[in-house]
Amino acid sequence: MDMYYLLRKLAHVTVYFILTLLVIRAIQIKNQSRLEAKDFVITLIIVLLYAMSDEYHQSLTGFRDGRWSDVGIDSIGIVGALTYSSIKNLSRKTIINKSSSRQPS
Repeated sequence: MDMYYLLRKLAHVTVYFILTLLVIRAIQIKNQSRLEAKDFVITLIIVLLYAMSDEYHQSLTGFRDGRWSDVGIDSIGIVGALTYSSIKNLSRKTIINKSSSRQPS
């Protein structure tokens, strides 16, 4: 494996990580609330469909080829962003629950 190949695949992971974070943020703004499990599922579906459609589109061009393995590599970024967001969301819920359970003296 050459360095150029690894750099391209790392770019796939990074771009889909960022795209996933942006979709999650858009859903959060639309709902005007904390994220729920269904929001993560919706995000996963949206971004995976985009990754698949991108590879399909590449298969139609004469310059590039679409590969299902690239969708798998894109999924690494997607799962990474979903994991990061869910941990961040859980910690935010914990902080909110702790602060709301305190009674003023």
